[in-house]
Amino acid sequence: SEQFQHLLRSYEDDKANGRPIFMEAEDFADLGDYYLYANRPEECETALNHGLTLFPDDEALLSVLNSCYIFQHRFDEAEKMLEYMIHHNASHMKELDDLAEYLYDQGHIEEHDRLHEAARKYEEGNAILEEVKDSLK
Repeated sequence: SEQFQHLLRSYEDDKANGRPIFMEAEDFADLGDYYLYANRPEECETALNHGLTLFPDDEALLSVLNSCYIFQHRFDEAEKMLEYMIHHNASHMKELDDLAEYLYDQGHIEEHDRLHEAARKYEEGNAILEEVKDSLK
């Protein structure tokens, strides 16, 4: 898209001229995707790591970075990243469960059920991450 081309030109120009780079986490993830699919994994990793300095633990950035590791056959790093993501997601499951219980105690049964369902979806996602991590061994 024209918008992405502008983003890419701005990023590359700022980087080449040593200017500070500030953008949304999603933009860094888009740049990472672009570089990865353009077979430029080093630039992918650079963009994502810069994004992670501004947005630590951003799930989109971590996910694309993990794809970058797999693309480069850096399976040890990919496995470590998946392990981190699994533990990170587990903390979100706990937060959702705790909030769901609070809502239940406050009489918000429908909201409780929806949050409980969201926590179970995190759990399902983590099971898939575990399977992928195990397949890398």
